[in-house]
Amino acid sequence: MISVELGLSDFEASKIIPYYLMPYGVGALIYAPLTRFVTYRVVMVSTMVLFAATCFVCGSAQSLGYILGARVLMGITASSAIPLGLMIIGELFEKNIRGRLVGGFFSCAFIASLAGIALSGVVNWRWLFYAPAILAVILAFGFMVFGLGHLSRVHVGHVNYLRALRNIKIRNVFIFIFMISFLYHGVHKWYGIYLSRFYQFTQFQISIYFILSA
Repeated sequence: MISVELGLSDFEASKIIPYYLMPYGVGALIYAPLTRFVTYRVVMVSTMVLFAATCFVCGSAQSLGYILGARVLMGITASSAIPLGLMIIGELFEKNIRGRLVGGFFSCAFIASLAGIALSGVVNWRWLFYAPAILAVILAFGFMVFGLGHLSRVHVGHVNYLRALRNIKIRNVFIFIFMISFLYHGVHKWYGIYLSRFYQFTQFQISIYFILSA
């Protein structure tokens, strides 16, 4: 486990959690406005390359300080995937199939999360950063070489978060999503520390419990 190899207490290791989640949540807000001025392809390639670089820094880190700093940038760059993915689905596909594509999109994210949990029980923790770094480089290369022509254009239209929040129905949906996400991530991120500290579970046992819970 990361805390054992770096000589950290469970409390110190737990500090890594908010350094990723907070930048991840806030960072997602910048990409829709950004695509009004920069093409989808440039944004996606740039964020994937930077994500790969920060993953590599985390994986090769020898101290908590390096990991915390890299996790901030990692969260900001990783947060591009959700808004850009949804925007591209909206740009490329008709309304009658967008729902299925969005469902498939988030199903892939769930399966990837389960794969990461499973791997955390059988591989060195550094590979939990190296593997995403490699995949991000491959993805960036794919967007750069094989991307559709639609990715070479900017987003047409205004992006106004305050205007959206003034709509009470939309605001209620955001509040609901925030509450569910807060509860899910709060339990999920602290669950492993709890099982390790109070029950002395190994990383493999913790991974099994995560998979069963998910």
